[in-house]
Amino acid sequence: MVASRWSTGVLLATVAATRAAFNPVELIDVKGRLNSAGLDAHLKQHASAVPKLTIVSAVGAPGCGKERLLNDLFRTSFDSSLCLPGSSAAASKPLCVASVCAEDPSVLLLGSDATPGADAGRVAALHAQVAGVVLVHLWQADVGRAVPANRRALRAILEQAQEVGKPTQLVVVVHDCAPEDCANPGASLAPSVTRELEDLWQELGIAGAGEADKGAAASLASAASVSVFALPSPEADSATYAAACGQLKAVLAPKVAACAANAGMSPEAAGKSLASRWAGAAPALPSKAELEALCAVDSAYYESLACAMPSLVRMRAAAEKGGVIGDLGAQAGKLIADAVQSFDEATSAVALGAALSARAARRASLVEDLTAEAEAAKAMMLASLTQQALKKFEAKLLGLVSKLKEPADPLPDDKAKKELRAASLNLASAAQKLALPFQAASKAGAVAKAKETDNFNAELAALLAGFDESGPCKVLRMNRLQRKVERAKKQPKQPRSIVPGFHLAAMMRQVGSGNLQGFAGYALGPHSIDFGYTNSRGDPELTGDKSPLLRLQPKVHFDIDL
Repeated sequence: MVASRWSTGVLLATVAATRAAFNPVELIDVKGRLNSAGLDAHLKQHASAVPKLTIVSAVGAPGCGKERLLNDLFRTSFDSSLCLPGSSAAASKPLCVASVCAEDPSVLLLGSDATPGADAGRVAALHAQVAGVVLVHLWQADVGRAVPANRRALRAILEQAQEVGKPTQLVVVVHDCAPEDCANPGASLAPSVTRELEDLWQELGIAGAGEADKGAAASLASAASVSVFALPSPEADSATYAAACGQLKAVLAPKVAACAANAGMSPEAAGKSLASRWAGAAPALPSKAELEALCAVDSAYYESLACAMPSLVRMRAAAEKGGVIGDLGAQAGKLIADAVQSFDEATSAVALGAALSARAARRASLVEDLTAEAEAAKAMMLASLTQQALKKFEAKLLGLVSKLKEPADPLPDDKAKKELRAASLNLASAAQKLALPFQAASKAGAVAKAKETDNFNAELAALLAGFDESGPCKVLRMNRLQRKVERAKKQPKQPRSIVPGFHLAAMMRQVGSGNLQGFAGYALGPHSIDFGYTNSRGDPELTGDKSPLLRLQPKVHFDIDL
């Protein structure tokens, strides 16, 4: 019967012309109150002859056109006027509206927006609990962007779907799509939508039936049968939009028919059943004592965070500039320990259930936040120390090259490995001082330290393996080779010899007043002669000067070259 009523041959134009004036009922108002009486009156008026109801729900982004689509598909009269988020109309818009399908009164439509409101997740969860088919409406521009409101609604739907016990029919309708996406949504849109659903499913970490004790996670397919449909903009091409609506109706027809066969809610009990489910989903308000305890926990968290975080931020700022704090681990560890101790002392009186769990969560968050800041500073400082250690190791290798007997001789393997071990130990010792004490003593800290050491040793080994081909090594070897060549270029030596020479010095002195004198010389090879004349000799009779007129002085010399 349902399948015949959902014949895909019905034209949308005919549907629009024959649409019955079924005014939708405000099921959940803006304050989160469920109107069970109004729903009962609506069902009594339009679905009194129906034994069982098939519920189809629609959740989606505001203004994407889901109301218009529901009106075209199910002959309903939902308000399809544009209601922008943040406007006064949006502030007064009901959280959920309901209407019987005019074409088939056994189908009850529920519609709501995916908004960032506090009750949006509850509304989406209610849809997943009671609906056989859930239509999720998205803008194409929001696909893959992890919009918070959409993720909250999808998360609530998946959480409830896994509790139903059978896969929920989840149809994702993507609005305002390009023609090429409408032609083949399975290739262009389905992977992105499925990936986002898989990510949400992984975040939930739900164990499969019979596998909880094994820790195995159920697959998304066990909770939801997902279909993706692309819908063009009705303003861009009304004919294409009408054709796409007809195709979507053909897709929904067998799904709604299958749910109708297993429908289990009578019209008379619908209002009471929905009210009960809505009330069961409402969170219990904490008592005044619990609120005071929660406030105390939050205050202690922020005060303890403020005691340690500024110092850790300064440490990270120093690390960003290349600075290294040798005892970072001890300083940061003391800051974190003091902050945690202050938090424990401030919240020691908390003993109420909700506040007690909040205290544990806040304490863990405090340790996590402070540790993350310290770890960021440590990572930067460790990177600086690593670069310094690599430069020192390279300098040690260059020192070994400078001591080689010949410039082209290979690097001594034993000495190079000795320097490698020394560099590794020095860095390990420095890194140990950077580690937080409580992490260094843990198994995870030991694993992280071993990984850091392995990574550094791999960098040292890589530097050593490529050292001979590195620029500094080549330059050093070339300079040594040039100096060796220059030293080998020696000046040619003169032959050893002994060359004798003869020299004759002659001096003629005549009697006179000494106003005349002169000298002459001549050299031939190693031989030479010098002759001088002067009239400075006194009269022999008057002065008694008896020196000869001409005086000769022969000399023999030897020029020795060794």
